[in-house]
Amino acid sequence: MKTFEFGSTNLYLILFRNVKNTKSLLDIILSSKSESEYALIRVKYICDPFQIAIAGGKSLLAKQNSRMVTKNVYTELLFNLSTTKNITKSLKTFGVEKDDTDLILAHFGNEISLKKVVALIDGEQVEWTELSQINNLDEINRCYNINKQEMSVTNLLDSVVTRIAIKNLD
Repeated sequence: MKTFEFGSTNLYLILFRNVKNTKSLLDIILSSKSESEYALIRVKYICDPFQIAIAGGKSLLAKQNSRMVTKNVYTELLFNLSTTKNITKSLKTFGVEKDDTDLILAHFGNEISLKKVVALIDGEQVEWTELSQINNLDEINRCYNINKQEMSVTNLLDSVVTRIAIKNLD
């Protein structure tokens, strides 16, 4: 588990493998009349948890300033992970699909609320060192439009985080 502090709010990120109930977790999100309590992130486009933390910080800031583009802080997080301004495309790219068995749980809150959310997941919580076995560097490069020339002068995380940070600066 990784924890990132944003003032009085924590962002918890947990990597799961062999999740058997992704479809029912998505059903909870989609059928919820109130704001969902978590985001489920597709692993293949994530190179480091810090990538999610940057998107999470932007999401909280947008919420605090009443400038969210999406309906809640969790869809805003998925939207902010993407380089596109197309909400639907962002959610489809970074949100899990019903058949995914590897995922990242993102939750804003405290340890008590986190335990309630984690209890919903029928899967194996694993260490972040396993991320490199699951993600897809070619897909990350394609998703963020990172070429070999750029990779020769910087690292993947810096390139990804830069794109997330500058989105919507026009």
